[in-house]
Amino acid sequence: ARRIYWQQPFDQVLDHSNPPFARWFCGGKTNLCYNALDRWLESQPDSKALIAISTETNSEKVFTYKELHQEVNRAAAIMLS
Repeated sequence: ARRIYWQQPFDQVLDHSNPPFARWFCGGKTNLCYNALDRWLESQPDSKALIAISTETNSEKVFTYKELHQEVNRAAAIMLS
């Protein structure tokens, strides 16, 4: 968890005071999309980010962080139209 970028750091890893319910990383605030993609754009835009394998078409497509970011923005624009 310490390797993840936190907008607001957590102050407790696990709160198990109400079994069987548990709360993880209490007080913390993060953005999983930022951690998975955006934070790597500046430092390693041309590194492999995703390898998509299709057993139906027997094909493989490799996306760099830069390419994946462009595809995500394209999909977001289509969804907003």
